[in-house]
Amino acid sequence: MELPDATRLEKNKKHFYSENWGSLGYVKLHGLYGWHGKYAMIIGKTKTEQIKDEPVINWWAELFQQVLREAENLVVIGYSFRDEHINEWILERMQHGLRLHIINPKPMAEFRNSLVNLHGNDPIPQPLSSQMSEIWEKLGPYYPHSVPDFFVKNHTNLTPEGERFFDSLGL
Repeated sequence: MELPDATRLEKNKKHFYSENWGSLGYVKLHGLYGWHGKYAMIIGKTKTEQIKDEPVINWWAELFQQVLREAENLVVIGYSFRDEHINEWILERMQHGLRLHIINPKPMAEFRNSLVNLHGNDPIPQPLSSQMSEIWEKLGPYYPHSVPDFFVKNHTNLTPEGERFFDSLGL
């Protein structure tokens, strides 16, 4: 997949905002497998600079921040909390009332332990960074499930867990 340059991206952005802005429900923040852009992958300590240097990914980051500014709830599925810049955006909004909901099949204690050891595989638990401690303290509902657990087999009705989840979002 060839990533759009800045000119092509501007055309796509105009279409995006005029056609579908009200129904946005998912924001992809980082890379794609098999893309062709300035970087094969955005990893390491220079992520922030690389993101700013790749027009479509920079737009995704801006879009995510815009959605966060307007959101009351953020549902996180499959995010490892290993990106300090994303954690900063989330924490900033949590300090102003954003409710962070996490869906993760791990038991809550196991998830917390994975956050404790974010910066290394040291078998001795390390204290949470101040950033992660604050996110943990402000964490909203935690759902020790996978997404299919919220739907009955026909995928059109909700399970009791699914009903609790959507009720907590006000949906």
